[in-house]
Amino acid sequence: MKVEKSLAILVLLSLVLYYSDVEEGGPFSVLTISTLSLLYFPGGFYFLADGELKNQNLFLSIVSGIIASLVMVVLLFKTTFWPGDQPMFMVSCVLVPSVTVLIWWMSLKSKDEMVGYYKAMKIRFVIFTLLTFLMYMVPTENLIQFRFRNQPREGELATKRYQGTITPDEEVELKSLWQKK
Repeated sequence: MKVEKSLAILVLLSLVLYYSDVEEGGPFSVLTISTLSLLYFPGGFYFLADGELKNQNLFLSIVSGIIASLVMVVLLFKTTFWPGDQPMFMVSCVLVPSVTVLIWWMSLKSKDEMVGYYKAMKIRFVIFTLLTFLMYMVPTENLIQFRFRNQPREGELATKRYQGTITPDEEVELKSLWQKK
C-alpha cells in the first residue's frame, strides 16, 4: 500500500506540473500513470491485498487489479488528450461502480480476518468510482483549453486535433508550435 500511495502522490504531482505548463510534466505524468497501471494489472493480487496473500479473495483481487489498471489508462488518455478515451470510459463507467457494489456486498458476508482487506478495497474503489465519474463529467476540450490557457492559438489547434477537425496546414502550425518549446 505504501508503494501505491507513493505512486498516487507522484501521479497527482505530475498532473499539477503538466497543467501548470511545466515542460517535463507531460512525460512525467505518462511515466507515473503508466507505472501505476502496470502495478495494478499484473500485481493487483499482491498490491490490493497489502502483501497478505492468504487473507484475500484472489479472484476479486485479480479482477479489481485489471479494472484499476483500466481506470489508470483512462486517466492517461484523458489527461494527455489522446483519442480513443471514450470507449474505455464507457467500459469503466460500467465496471468500476459494479465492482464497488460487489465489494460492498461481499464485505457484508466476509469473515473476520478479511475485514481489513475489504475495507481497503472499498476505499480504493470508492476513489476509483469518483475519479471515473469526475473524468467523465469534465469534457476533454475544457482540459485542453485549461492546459493551453496561456497559448490560445495552441489550445485552439489542439482542440481541433482532438476533435479530428484540424486541417493539414493547421497540423503543421501546431507541430511547429510544439517544436519551439
